[in-house]
Amino acid sequence: MQIRVITLPWDAENQAFNEQNLLEATSGKDVLDYESRWTVVDGRDCLVLTLKLTSGGNAAAVAGRAGRSSNAPNDPRRQKAMEFIRKLEEQMPEATKAVYFKLKDWRIEKVKGTGAPVFSIANNRQLAELALKAPKTLTEIREIRGLGQQFLKAYGEEALAMVKDLAPTAYELPDDGKDEGAEKPEEGSSMITEASK
Repeated sequence: MQIRVITLPWDAENQAFNEQNLLEATSGKDVLDYESRWTVVDGRDCLVLTLKLTSGGNAAAVAGRAGRSSNAPNDPRRQKAMEFIRKLEEQMPEATKAVYFKLKDWRIEKVKGTGAPVFSIANNRQLAELALKAPKTLTEIREIRGLGQQFLKAYGEEALAMVKDLAPTAYELPDDGKDEGAEKPEEGSSMITEASK
């Protein structure tokens, strides 16, 4: 058995970790157990994992579970990102929420062993919108901000298959702070975005 301590910086903008160090440290090994805690290193929020390793290879799944831990720091950027996702999750019917978490697990499996961060496929907001819109065509996936031709080519058909049994859900897209200075809706106007039919 081997014990390794890995520090994963949190990318608040993409709501994900760069898991490169974790994947390198656990390549060809199984994670028997782990402990996680949050800390700040050079002004950045980081998740510190203490891993007990043996032969095998399931590190990406550990990173995904640890990333959903409840001991997150009080960093305003992380809090804003988590609040944004929480507001989207609140609007999800249970079936939609189940598919959303299935999409997150699918994303972890896709990067497993590649060294690529999970957000290189899609960030949490994009996965939430994918589940809420439940697109039926590749063209409808393109309506989700940030999911372009590369996503469609590499993952479009798989994504469609995962959401095919869902009905589109009307939802309100929370303010993510990225459109500062953009025209805001007039008071009393609807911010509901109709899901694709």
